Amino acid sequence: MLMLKNEEIGEDYSDISPTMKKNRKLKVSTFKVDIRKKKIGERFIKIIFDQAIYSNVDEIYVTIFDDTDEKMVLIRYFEKFGFYYHGKKNGTELVYIRSMSKNYIKENPLKTYPYINKNSDSYIAAILPKYHTYLLPDSKLSRESYKNIHMPVEYAIKKYYITATGFKPKPSIGDNLVFYRMKEGYIPAIYSSVLTTIGIVTDIYIPVNIDDLIEKVKNKTVYTEEEIRSYYISRIKNTYVIEFAYITTFENKITLNECLENSILFEPPRGVEKISKDQFNKILEIGNVDNSIIV
Repeated sequence: MLMLKNEEIGEDYSDISPTMKKNRKLKVSTFKVDIRKKKIGERFIKIIFDQAIYSNVDEIYVTIFDDTDEKMVLIRYFEKFGFYYHGKKNGTELVYIRSMSKNYIKENPLKTYPYINKNSDSYIAAILPKYHTYLLPDSKLSRESYKNIHMPVEYAIKKYYITATGFKPKPSIGDNLVFYRMKEGYIPAIYSSVLTTIGIVTDIYIPVNIDDLIEKVKNKTVYTEEEIRSYYISRIKNTYVIEFAYITTFENKITLNECLENSILFEPPRGVEKISKDQFNKILEIGNVDNSIIV
């Protein structure tokens, strides 16, 4: 269960010490989920930040007791996303705050989630249609069929993308990752292939063998163990894992034809390929990405 409340400048915080700033806030009134077992906890975090951006608040805050192991886990979880200890409510309940000032910490981008930096290095990651929407369900195309099978990765903010293109330049933590949904069946790529989504790289992992790879990505990727073994076992030397945080879906999906016309791409991408800052900024513009999340 998740309940949120927008609070205006005149709100009374006299029961909180030290005194909180008089600004627009989003209060997390209720956050009930076992985040150790369900990725739905990350989904709730996404909803919280979406509401904060939509409401143009200055801060998010949550009050929570620290009297159980479950609540301590939840506190650590909020801290991952930039919440910090402020003080106490009525002398007992802890108060945690997250500033929504535009900022970007490249070495730990979850601390400033969901902001992206247009000056960071950027990469395009190609993904087959049959995997795209299960990894990125918010980026489902209007024309495609999609059977909700409730994969854990669907609800997660942090997800894994596996690539066997280790011979090309690799992204680093804090870089932008744009997802390219590859062509659909026999439909020409210029019409059926689209850029759909932006993520932020949160880690790069190089597996030592196929079993290490499978152990790393379980429950955070769309591939089955059988699919991973059959495809990557012969490519393991060039295989690495991109851990990324889902940020947003483009309001305007960008077809390969538009990419070619605007010099975003010069041919369909394969695996993970680096793009220039100018190309990334064109993607932000054509995709109509909300300026309020761009630093």
